[in-house]
Amino acid sequence: MTLEDWGFDNVILKVFKWWIFLTILFLFSCNRGADGAVGINELPDTVSENFHQVNVSDTGRVEITSARVEGYRQKDVTVFSDAKFREIDSVGEVTLEGDAESIEIFGNQNGVARGGVLIIDHLENSSIEADYIEWQEAERTLIGSGNVRVETGDGLIVSGDKFIADVARKTYRFTDEVEGTLELSDED
Repeated sequence: MTLEDWGFDNVILKVFKWWIFLTILFLFSCNRGADGAVGINELPDTVSENFHQVNVSDTGRVEITSARVEGYRQKDVTVFSDAKFREIDSVGEVTLEGDAESIEIFGNQNGVARGGVLIIDHLENSSIEADYIEWQEAERTLIGSGNVRVETGDGLIVSGDKFIADVARKTYRFTDEVEGTLELSDED
């Protein structure tokens, strides 16, 4: 059996979906086009405290909250502190949720999440945890590092120090110190 047989591919698509929600949030806050990291001594151009945004559609809603949002025009980056999101379907059930201590979204749609990154897909009964996740928009690549752990409801648990996913091609791999388990029930 392959990882796709246990729905591992769906985890990658849900993580990608999470980055789409963060991109929507970013477009709400600013839309420019550069790359870089936030300078330690740079003052933000905009600051929002206790940020809460709800995007509603026919299929449900997405709620995004952050303790603090800072916008840096010169670096073209928006930084979300203690960020959380929830996707809720049309009947009120939470289908997808996640959080991170810090998320940086750049004008070129690249993004970085740090510290306690957790994404839970309730529909697929799966999750991904990492110390660090980076989204590279142009390459459509998701990179996780530092204690990356993927778990599915079918008993597959894979962890490693580095995870790379090519979302466009639906390929993924763990590198550097990989370990995993597969728990099969008596019915399998």
